[in-house]
Amino acid sequence: MKKAIACILLLHISQIVSTAQVSNFPDLAYSYVKLYLFNIDESNDRPDRQIWDDKGYAPSIKGNGKKLEKNQLILLQGIMKQDLSSLILGLSKCFIPRHGLIYFNDKDEPIASISICFECEKMSLYPNPYAKIKFDSTFSELTALKQLESIRELILLSNLPVYKDVNSYKTLPKP
Repeated sequence: MKKAIACILLLHISQIVSTAQVSNFPDLAYSYVKLYLFNIDESNDRPDRQIWDDKGYAPSIKGNGKKLEKNQLILLQGIMKQDLSSLILGLSKCFIPRHGLIYFNDKDEPIASISICFECEKMSLYPNPYAKIKFDSTFSELTALKQLESIRELILLSNLPVYKDVNSYKTLPKP
């Protein structure tokens, strides 16, 4: 069943690839990718904006992550080949990401990351290849929504939740 879903997602992704892409993120050699949850506990502090960056891991990261399987990695690569500028800009501005992907090299060192907020429909890349793009001419809400749905399906295939109600994350067992 998972293989069938993966094939459907791959076909869906191939239909929304844009020729205006910046690069195939992360455009660095990597060995594997792990999926994490973060920013899921109640806090009065500012939420972590990146799952990982040059300052290290997000303090709110939960657990050891889930390593993507080969079919999931293929789906992620298909998503990351697209022009992601609309999704990077986002559809609103809360940006409290709860899902993150970290790319690791063959020495098990993190080299790049993706942070995703399904509530505001936005994602952030580190390092950010979109820093110099003018978004006004490339913005497409429909494309961003399709890309976000592909990422949601990838996360669900990894058996991590994506809740519509952020309070549902509080019910997750503590690692």
